[in-house]
Amino acid sequence: MLTQSDIGQIQLLITDGIKPVVKEINGMKKDMVGMKKDMVGMKKDMVGMKKDIFGVKREIDGVKDEIKDVKDSLRLIPTKEEFFNSMDELMGEVKKVREEQEVIGEELSEHDDRLERLEEKVGIAPA
Repeated sequence: MLTQSDIGQIQLLITDGIKPVVKEINGMKKDMVGMKKDMVGMKKDMVGMKKDIFGVKREIDGVKDEIKDVKDSLRLIPTKEEFFNSMDELMGEVKKVREEQEVIGEELSEHDDRLERLEEKVGIAPA
């Protein structure tokens, strides 16, 4: 049978055996509190990153809209072929106008000569 002295010794052995375990558990508890603080900090960082990502997304959407506007504007610019075709047409018109001016100039010169001859015959002083 166990005596009171035996029970006291067993309690001392158990207490001495539990002390390092309790100490280890307390150390682990402190580590877990530190990890919890780290996780809270990481959560704050992640919230900040999420805000940054939304900001970048808005900027990307804005750039996409600007690219779309540029593409729409580029559609208004004629292609190289269209440009040269219209330039050929325009130059053809310019050539016609120049030829007409030349013909009109010659006719005007002939009319002027005729008027001068008629004025001389009729005896009117040239204007």
